[in-house]
This record gives sequence, C-alpha cells and structure tokens, in this order.
Amino acid sequence: MSPLSLDDVRAWYAQQSTAMLVADALVTDEAGRVLLLQPAYKTGWLRPGGVVERDEAPHDAAARELREETGLQRTSGALLATEWCRMFDQGDLPLVGFTFDFGTVSSKEPLVLQTSEISDSGFFTPAQAERRVAPYDLSRLRAAVAARSSGIATYLSDGRILDGRRTRGARLEPKRLE
Repeated sequence: MSPLSLDDVRAWYAQQSTAMLVADALVTDEAGRVLLLQPAYKTGWLRPGGVVERDEAPHDAAARELREETGLQRTSGALLATEWCRMFDQGDLPLVGFTFDFGTVSSKEPLVLQTSEISDSGFFTPAQAERRVAPYDLSRLRAAVAARSSGIATYLSDGRILDGRRTRGARLEPKRLE
C-alpha cells in the first residue's frame, strides 16, 4: 500500500466532524449569587463567555470574554462542565460548550460592560438565575453549580448528564480561587 498523498489527507480531514466551541465563566459574588449578562442581541441572560477563536484554548477564551464583556481580569480555574449539543438555531453544526470556574468577586466591584454586546448585568441567586437563562443553557448552569460544590466536572449531551439524569436543584456555594 502506498502512502497517502497530502491531497488525500486533506480530503479525509475535510470529511471529519467539526463543532462550534464556546466557553463561559461561572462567577459569583460573596453571597453565592451568579453573575449573568443580558446580551443586547438576543433574549435570555447568559454567563460571560462566547465563541472560542481559532488557535485559542477554551479557558483562555472564557477569560478573554469575561474581560471584554465585564472588564474583570481573572484567571480561569477548574473546568466545571462540558456539553455537546445539537445547535438549536445555527444549522447542522454541533456545539461544544465549556464552563470554567472564575471564582468569587465582590458585588461592589464595578463592571465595565461592553455596551455594543451587553445591555445589563446582575448577580442572581441560583433560583433567579434559572428563571433568566435560556432553556438550552439551564442544564449546563445547574451542572456547573453542582460541579463547583462537589469538585467533580460534569459532561452533558443535549442537556443530559451522561448517565441520562437531568441536573436538579444544585446548590451554589461561594468559593474563592487561591
């Protein structure tokens, strides 16, 4: 058998799966309330985050988005949750989302919002946060909160933990990164 040509290798790679990567930050205040942002371009509140750029690591993307959207300069902590899901409104490209722990900030620390993308911000109790986030983001929010408390990262597929359970009633405990 002869070795594959460069064109053969490129053709093979072109047929392989691809996914959109997104990364976000779980940030809480000293009372354990979750930082959420109201995007100016769609309904539903989100954790700070966005699309991972080419050649960018997901944890770096989360830190960059946190800085761009809120002015907060933080280093990423542990991976809390990863989710693979079919894109609900973006065609046939699946999405892989990463949520990282960015620790606790003072609710008095001023945020500098990126007004071209973010119209509002706030710290919300877990119950309040669950009512504000879009339905497609609810499971990963709950999983990230639970993972922060347990210290065990969670993998989700289309909103379900790998063993098929839905995340329910995760409690959010304040945590500071060392």
